[in-house]
Amino acid sequence: MRHLIRTSIVVLVLTQLSGCLTILKTSQAEAKITHHLDNLVVMETSRSLTKYDKMLNFEICKTFYKNYRDVFDVLLIISNVPRDKFEDGEVGYYGKMSLVRNDELGTGVGIFDYGDWYYSEEALRGVMHLPSRNFLGSGPTLHEFMHLWVLDRQVIPTVIEGHWGFGCVHGQLGGIDLKNLVELGEDRFAAGLFGLNANFGNSLPYAPLELNLAGWITEGYLGC
Repeated sequence: MRHLIRTSIVVLVLTQLSGCLTILKTSQAEAKITHHLDNLVVMETSRSLTKYDKMLNFEICKTFYKNYRDVFDVLLIISNVPRDKFEDGEVGYYGKMSLVRNDELGTGVGIFDYGDWYYSEEALRGVMHLPSRNFLGSGPTLHEFMHLWVLDRQVIPTVIEGHWGFGCVHGQLGGIDLKNLVELGEDRFAAGLFGLNANFGNSLPYAPLELNLAGWITEGYLGC
């Protein structure tokens, strides 16, 4: 077994076999590791990287854990696809966090363990997939990391499950910036630019509520 530097995250970059556009069965298309550095692994697969394939994460994890120890909280999988090829494809999302397990009590998140599906016995908490290499810098990387703590969890009343909607949070999962909220009268308000489920990619830092839910700050820093 190879030993990576102990850390919470390892980045897996996917490349596609030249000229192969057909999605093959898992037994025929197991990913192959072509390069490995300290916290970076490059794999080659014959599966299509521009179509939605729910089995791809399982295949990648199977190959990864055949070669590396189960010591990581998150596997970040990046398809080595330029943005224009992604936009011509059929993936259907800009980023996706698949939750694997939670064994911590008192967080408001239920206890669950799907580790067997991902070939992880104890450490893995989530697998993030970015379907284009361009999204690592621009986002939604920070947004998807936040889903480790907020996915189907009801934190505040919202119109979109797992996101802040019209809530005055103004973070990676959407929400209004309270400083921009203006009452217009007759039960009408203006709130400036904001998103119901996201805000401006990686350019916006986590909101205090998001930092608190992740356990990075205490309630005393929430300012409310």
